[in-house]
Amino acid sequence: MAVCVATSGAGKTGLIQPLIRSVLDSGGFAVVFDMGDGYKSLCENMGGVYLDGETLRFNPFCEHHRY
Repeated sequence: MAVCVATSGAGKTGLIQPLIRSVLDSGGFAVVFDMGDGYKSLCENMGGVYLDGETLRFNPFCEHHRY
């Protein structure tokens, strides 16, 4: 797992997109949480699933139960 955090315009997307493409080309997978749509075209081009953050809600503090 990797996390890339920096200020806006610092080049995060330009750095990470080629790495993600390499991982996917090698048979791996990637999950990206991005506040914008900088990864949308990469996702679509690589056959991924793009979920718009406007309709998706994620709560890391939510309780999960296994049944």
